[in-house]
Amino acid sequence: MKTHLIPTHGGVNAHVSVERTFSGVVIVRLSGEIDAANSQDVWSALASHLGPGGPRIFDLTGVTFLGVSGAEVLLRAVELLAQHDTRFATVGGRSVRHVLCAANLDVQLNLERSVSDAVLALAQQPPVPVLDQN
Repeated sequence: MKTHLIPTHGGVNAHVSVERTFSGVVIVRLSGEIDAANSQDVWSALASHLGPGGPRIFDLTGVTFLGVSGAEVLLRAVELLAQHDTRFATVGGRSVRHVLCAANLDVQLNLERSVSDAVLALAQQPPVPVLDQN
């Protein structure tokens, strides 16, 4: 598991950790506060884990505050995953789910209530077609 500590100035640090499950799903766990003070650093920590590969789950259950710039980081991440035809789901605690639903981002971010719900949702999504390169 890779872990990135993202310090903030006077606030709560954010953490990003990444692990690959036995089934090939990549779980990207974020925790702490994600706002304008650290969103660029969070993006830098996330970006290297968004290339082609297994489906992704963004686990935000440890996020205590998600500002607008934090939501923008998530949108950038899913746009990059879409370019690679990578399936994804997002999990958030109550406060994060409230923010994402209020901003009408729950559908776009494939918001689920738990990691296990996200794994099931990914299993039910149709596989991404592989294009013949010949």
